[in-house]
This record gives sequence, C-alpha cells and structure tokens, in this order.
Amino acid sequence: MTSQNLPRSVRLRAWMKEHFIRNQLGITAQRVNVMIRAATMPSAHHAACLRLGFPEELLPTPSDGRPEPVTYPPGLQQTEGAQPKAG
Repeated sequence: MTSQNLPRSVRLRAWMKEHFIRNQLGITAQRVNVMIRAATMPSAHHAACLRLGFPEELLPTPSDGRPEPVTYPPGLQQTEGAQPKAG
C-alpha cells in the first residue's frame, strides 16, 4: 500500500511526526487527535496550521459551522469505554 492510499488522518499524523509538530499548535493532544480524524476544522485553526507549513491536502476542510462527527476507518472500533451516540 502506497502512502497515497492511506487515509488522510494517517498521512497527517505521519507528517506531523516527521516535522516534529506537536506542541506548536497550542492545543491539547486530545484536541489534536480529534482534529486529525475530523472531516472539518475551524477555519482559524486551519489557517494557523497552514502558517506552520502543514500541507493543505492533509488538513480537514475549514469550516466555521458545527463540526462533522469523527469517522473511523472500516474495522476500527471505538476506544474502550466510549459510548455510541444514540440516534
């Protein structure tokens, strides 16, 4: 599997590790994890990431509306203890 076939979130996490980006974002590690997996992110965060040199194609879509729910790749279960949303 080439890196281009990997999910965007996996490629983004690898890019961040390769470029030693972690605390430069000014947000918690938990928020970084949500940002990586989410389909959208606040446009202010998106702009800040671009200023830090993030490749735009790896970032979630900028949006100032209600965030999209986190999606999990097929076969990946939610973390233990997480409650599924009723809907």
